[in-house]
Amino acid sequence: MHPAIDHEEDVIRALLPWLSRQLGGPMKWLGKPGKDDYVSACGPARTKAQKLLDGEIEGVASRIAVEHTGIRAFPEQGRAWGAFQPLRAFVREAIRPMVPVGNRIDISVQPTCVAGITRRMVQEAIPALREYVTDWCKSIPPNPTRNDTIRGHLLEEPRRETFGGLEVHLSRSLWPGSQKATFGIACGLQVDTGLDECVKKALADKIQGKAQTYQLYREAGWKTLLVMELTDFQLASVLDVGESFRRVSYDMDMSSLDYVVLVDHTLGDPAECCWAHRDGSARTYEQQRKELCDCFDQRS
Repeated sequence: MHPAIDHEEDVIRALLPWLSRQLGGPMKWLGKPGKDDYVSACGPARTKAQKLLDGEIEGVASRIAVEHTGIRAFPEQGRAWGAFQPLRAFVREAIRPMVPVGNRIDISVQPTCVAGITRRMVQEAIPALREYVTDWCKSIPPNPTRNDTIRGHLLEEPRRETFGGLEVHLSRSLWPGSQKATFGIACGLQVDTGLDECVKKALADKIQGKAQTYQLYREAGWKTLLVMELTDFQLASVLDVGESFRRVSYDMDMSSLDYVVLVDHTLGDPAECCWAHRDGSARTYEQQRKELCDCFDQRS
């Protein structure tokens, strides 16, 4: 029996095909320092402050040390995440296959529901939500047309409905050029109500807390990569987080990191990925959107 793969390793391994395409050559997993007797391929002696990172990978032209972090929106996020698991599974397995090709539907559970949310509340809301979305999808034409073809443009006014104790907003947007439909899910935390602080804290913890470690790897000729993972749909979309990254990173010293990648696992594998920071600069919204669209197309 193979040993269980821990979460950080699982995420980094899932990212390798995308990194291979982005960096122009195959990437392979070397190991996680301190796990399964793996000895770091980074040779120099280190101090106690220089703890090794969450994974080491290797490409044709470089070795990359990878650190992983999640982004938390509020202290009770772990409990709320557990409560929303039935909705996450329901969307992935039941709703997403119903969405007509060329469309994207996003569901946002409003933050007023989050503080007191329970798994039972979510489960009780699912049958009514299923019936509503099923009827809605029957009225949606596949491959919608529009004067422009920019993904993400709304095709109708967002809908506001209540299912059990859940206040839900649903929106439909254009998603042309793909053979698959898609479905997003969020919990309605808006960019102007705390997202920047969430991203700033995640960055500060990893940049300041691992500064000596990044230096250790870079002095040995390695590249450094920070993976920022959205596993919790209390947050906004991966592109909103990318925009937030651009805002907060202007005031931070990012010189210890060669790359920052945003990974969205809110609906499970395969993840959606895009660069937030590469080659010394933050990625613009348009660059991130193109990379995210390309990632989606390659999975179709």
